[in-house]
Parts: sequence; structure tokens; C-alpha cells
Amino acid sequence: RDLTERRRSEEAARRTDALLRAVCDATPDLVFVRDRDGRLLFANPAARRALGDRAGPAAEDLRVLASGEALALEETWPDGQGYLTTRSPCRDAAGRVIGAVGISTDITERKRSEQALRESQQLFARAFGKNPNAMSLHALSTCEFLDVNEALAAAIGLPREQMLGKTPGELGIFVDPDAPPRLFAELRRRGSVRRAEVRVRGVGTDVRTVLWSAEILEHQGRRCVLTASTDITARKRAEEALQDSEERFRQIAANIDQVFWLTEFDPERIAYVSPACERAWGRTSAELQSDARAWLNAIHPDDRDFVERGFVDWLASGTERWEQEYRVVHPDGSVRWIRDRGALIRDAAGRPWRAAGIADDITERRAAERERERL
Repeated sequence: RDLTERRRSEEAARRTDALLRAVCDATPDLVFVRDRDGRLLFANPAARRALGDRAGPAAEDLRVLASGEALALEETWPDGQGYLTTRSPCRDAAGRVIGAVGISTDITERKRSEQALRESQQLFARAFGKNPNAMSLHALSTCEFLDVNEALAAAIGLPREQMLGKTPGELGIFVDPDAPPRLFAELRRRGSVRRAEVRVRGVGTDVRTVLWSAEILEHQGRRCVLTASTDITARKRAEEALQDSEERFRQIAANIDQVFWLTEFDPERIAYVSPACERAWGRTSAELQSDARAWLNAIHPDDRDFVERGFVDWLASGTERWEQEYRVVHPDGSVRWIRDRGALIRDAAGRPWRAAGIADDITERRAAERERERL
């Protein structure tokens, strides 16, 4: 009976040893045991591949042998591989420490991912903090500021610390108080907002016009909103000034007897003709602008060739001024005399780009001259 029990115990021990070895052989982790002199007493396949011919106790082994206590650490081996390692004392039946048991998990990819994440965060921080455009980071759920860059703090006129935790509405940044809820509602619906034109103001600063863009993103485990604003105040003022100037020009052009015209060369087209052309040419501005040759076709057949040749020669010569007198035939058959004067407009490279001019109806003057000649 005692022999049977012993055999059963031995068989159970063999099965346990076989199971443990199968587990050790299958695991990708390094499992090894060293004695006090650093000799490998056991190493699974993963450990044998990684350790190779290394001999002698490692510093961590010596610490475990000296203290009799386990330790855990991250280490980088000479081949660049990173491991999360535990070292535990290996004891004999009497409890004496006779070696060290090591289990190491390869964390190389995790370390690389962590390093890539750190570099990405550093890059984002530099791009965010030093960006010349005003930028901010908001909590999507509350709209409160989580971070603002230097450009935004300077534009609003508040220290960064006073803006954090507040919403744009609480700080009164938007001139239109309905703008923040409207923009954030669109953002939640579409996931992004692109170049929304809004008016903003800061502490003691003029109202500014900006193009506001925003994107939803994940940041540190929460849904956030990254915004960027481009100040277009100067451009808007220039556009308004240009519109005012153009309106004044249109008012003047619409109320003078002379015909003001503007033509472009590439592509060839009549860009503008003032309303007075209807009296002088017998045709509307729209008719003359719809066809680049409509002006030339309205010229009297006897004058058309020399006018066209004179205009072409003027452009080829590069002379600044051009002047000709010719007849135009109205759709009703009546004939009017025109005195036409033009000047070249050059581009930044000095090439003729446009021509602008003024045309007068001189029919009465011509008639008076003929009458004087007759007398």
C-alpha cells in the first residue's frame, strides 16, 4: 500500500512538472533561474533565446540574494529590448536562498508606443502653445476652456489662468451671445466647423472679426474641442473700404456724360462700361460686356480697320496713352462721333494687364466744325 501511494505521488509530481514545463515553454515571457554564482539552472525557450551565453549574476540577482526579498523593475538590455522584470529568491528545503528566479515580459513595443505618444504630445504642445493663430481646447460637454495658447490669451487680454475653467459665454468673448451655443450645436451635429465668421472682443480691445474653426477630438481620455481662429479684421476693413470706393465710383460713373470703360487682355474681355454707353453707342453695358468684339463691331465699317489697327499698334508699342476719333453706328442706323482715350494699367512685373479709358460723344462738336468749314 505504501508503495502504491508513493507511486501515485510520484506520478502526480511528474504530471505537475510536465504541466509547469509546458506552460514555461509556451509562454513568450522569459522564465529563468540562476544559482548564487550566476549559472543558469533553468531557462525556458524564450529565455534561452534572449539570454544566450550570458553568465554571472546580474546586479538585480545580487540584490535579491543579499536581501532575500523580491523586486520588480523595468530594464533595457544592451540589444535595446525593454523588459518588465520580477526577481524573487529561490530557496531550498531549509529556506536558504540558493538563487534567483526571474520572469521578464518584453515591453519593447509598449515603450516605443509610450515614447511616440510623449513625442506626439510634446509636438502638439509646441504647435499649440506657440501657434500665431489663437487656439483653445474646450471640454465638449461644458464648453469650458481646458487650455488656451499665448496668441488667444494676448488677443483676449486676460491671463491664461483666468480663462481656464470658464466658458466663452461667461467671459463675453463673442459679440453675439447666441454664437457659442449655435457653433457648439453645429459642432456636435457635424463633428467640425470650418471658417465660421464671428465677431469677438477682449478686455479693453476693439471688436475683431475672426474665422473660427473647430474639431472634436479625444484628449487624455475625454472628448474635447480644438479651436483655431484667424483674425481677418484688417482684411474685412480693406474689403469694406474697397466696396465703399467701388460704390462711389459707380455713382460717379452712372451720372456723368462720358463713357468710362475698362478692358482686360488675358483673356480679352470688356470688364466694365459705364451706363453712358447707351447714349453714345446705342447699346447697353450688358451688351458690350457680353462680347469682347461688340465694341469694335459697333464702329462704322469705314473706320473699323484703322481703329482696330491703331489699338493693336498701341498695345504692341507699350506707349502709355492712346487716343482716336471714330464713328459708331446705332442699331437704328444713326451715326455718332466718338473721341476715345485710353491708358495702360500694368501688373507687378510691368506687363500691360488692363486698359482704362474715357469716351466722349463729340457728334455736336463735329457738326459745328463742318458748319464752320462750309461757311
